[in-house]
Amino acid sequence: MRIQFVVILLLLNLFHHAIKAADNLLWMSYSQIQSDYYGDGNSSLKPDGFNFGYMGDLSEQWQISFNYGKFTSADSWSIEGVENRDLFNQARTESQSIGLGITWLIDDYSISFDYAQQEYTENAISRMPRLDEEISSDDQFYSVSLDSFVGFENWILGWGLGSQYSDSKNKTQQIYRTDPVIMSNSQFDQTRWNVFLDLVIGSSYAFDDFDLLPALSLSWNSELSGDGEPLLVVTRDGERRVFTQFDYRNNNTYRLPDSGLWLISFTFDWKNNWSTSLTYGQNFSADIEVSSWSVDLSVEF
Repeated sequence: MRIQFVVILLLLNLFHHAIKAADNLLWMSYSQIQSDYYGDGNSSLKPDGFNFGYMGDLSEQWQISFNYGKFTSADSWSIEGVENRDLFNQARTESQSIGLGITWLIDDYSISFDYAQQEYTENAISRMPRLDEEISSDDQFYSVSLDSFVGFENWILGWGLGSQYSDSKNKTQQIYRTDPVIMSNSQFDQTRWNVFLDLVIGSSYAFDDFDLLPALSLSWNSELSGDGEPLLVVTRDGERRVFTQFDYRNNNTYRLPDSGLWLISFTFDWKNNWSTSLTYGQNFSADIEVSSWSVDLSVEF
């Protein structure tokens, strides 16, 4: 969760994995993310898609993980103050991501090294003025973190402290439907260092047919440094705004700088190596408000 959302899902799966102590975990989740695309309170874009993941033990001290996700969305909205129903704004997005990780287990601690790659394409049409825009990007993420879980009675507390380096390459094309037609193209690269803190607390309750594992996670990300020129675009109902690769991204950004994310999840362990999780999350202190929910199915073996 390409994706901060996926990153925290992996942390929650690690939390569940730590309780069950199984050698391997396969999981699949369906997720939907919602954001105010044009920033006018009228355009709610809802990318949705699937994530697939694996987590397994190579030895008593080494663990590997893998995840893949693909999200798409398409919608249109009426223009505020315009009564003509034939005039509307619209947008379409598509993203796919892949992540690899290896974890070194040391007593009650673990050190994780993660790599993720994401491709993203966005097409938007603004009717007033008429502007067609396409934005594409290729992002690379490198992360290292120190994590630990502490258990007491039926409670468990986990934390992670780490740093992430992001390298983003972006292209944009804008076509102004004037007479004559005006076309502009631009390209820019951007790098960024972030530090992050993840916290998760959960508990376990036993029932006849299943165990219930509720959990709450919090994540905060702070920017240490960044390099790269911002991209000036003219979409969003003709209002000129300066965006960067990490500021305008509306779906499932990995580590949005100087902002946080909270997630609450409920995992139902069916006592036959299968489990189901329901998760809801929302960011905070970010320029764009994004919420998400997910249904997760996993099996341990």
